[in-house]
Amino acid sequence: MSLIKHTRFLLLITLIALIIFGYHPMYFNNEGEYTGNGTMSYVLITLTAIVILSIVDIWQSWKYSEIKVYTLSLVAIGIVILGLYAFGFIKSLMEIRTLTIPLIALIIGASSEYSHKQILLICCTYIIMSIYVGLMQIYTNIGGFEILDAYLTNAKNSFGPILCIAGVMSLLVALTTHIPNTLRILLALCSIVIFVEILTIRARFASITYISISSFVIFKYLKQSNKNISLVRYIIAIAIICCIVYYLSDYFIDSFTRNREDDITSGRGEVIVDSIDIFTISPLWGNLTLNRDIGWVHNYFFLKLSSYGIIGSLPWMFLYLYLAVSIIKGLFNANLLSPYHYGWAIILVSFITSLAEPTYPYGPGTTNFIPFLLFGVALSNKIK
Repeated sequence: MSLIKHTRFLLLITLIALIIFGYHPMYFNNEGEYTGNGTMSYVLITLTAIVILSIVDIWQSWKYSEIKVYTLSLVAIGIVILGLYAFGFIKSLMEIRTLTIPLIALIIGASSEYSHKQILLICCTYIIMSIYVGLMQIYTNIGGFEILDAYLTNAKNSFGPILCIAGVMSLLVALTTHIPNTLRILLALCSIVIFVEILTIRARFASITYISISSFVIFKYLKQSNKNISLVRYIIAIAIICCIVYYLSDYFIDSFTRNREDDITSGRGEVIVDSIDIFTISPLWGNLTLNRDIGWVHNYFFLKLSSYGIIGSLPWMFLYLYLAVSIIKGLFNANLLSPYHYGWAIILVSFITSLAEPTYPYGPGTTNFIPFLLFGVALSNKIK
């Protein structure tokens, strides 16, 4: 059994590398279209192997209410999607797969019993791969660390949140005690490098998400450690933050506003207003009865409500809100600076991102596999 667990963990590390490496610029053409479909095959093969090796332990996860609710909601969503597909309202069943992958990750995370060191290795692998692919994107597509008028990076709206997740991981490890100081300093530097990468690729909402969650994590750290931190350390910390703000302030402003002074939302705000208008006119069934042609709504909540109305989107909304409430409770009750509880802060990235990206918090593809896996780890370690 020990051999199975070690093999499963090795496959998980491989899966992390494959998921993030899929955003390497070598897998995109000159038009920014993804051409690396071959890498997805390796991802799915590795994921399948992990699931097979986890079958014996999966039953343990059923005791968690979040997994019960997710499973039952997915069944209800599947029934609704099949019905809509049969009557021609939608043209694809892909969303069933999109929602299934995070559930698999959640179950594996809740039943695998990872050690303290294994969680750190998961995070460090994710961080290293994210920084590397981020650098490749920047030097290949932009030419260096500078803010350009045009958006030149590949899959920015998906890769930006990945960098955000890596940055939050870096900060969590850097603030965790009982870890060698050398590693903590290195991860603190990684968190800054990642923030600069996010600004450079101009993933604006990812920048806001990163700042928001990092501020909350630091607040929790100070609240838990205020009796043990000397005045000198406080002064040093404040001085470092002030220096970072000073040197990155112009870079930050350019990242958000350059060539977007007229509409910082790039037209997304207007589409969200259109979705609200659809919901106002047809609150029960949304666009199913109106059949209006509007742009893709970059907000998961409004996308579902406007597409299917209150009745049609009920299983989606129930699952989304149930998980959101669970995450908020965990954020305030858990010790975020314990590796077993990192998942509460990391999964928050996916849910905040869903306010500006329609594929989050569950997709696209396997992008949110690791956040949900660590969320599962956090669920199974509520008392640690």
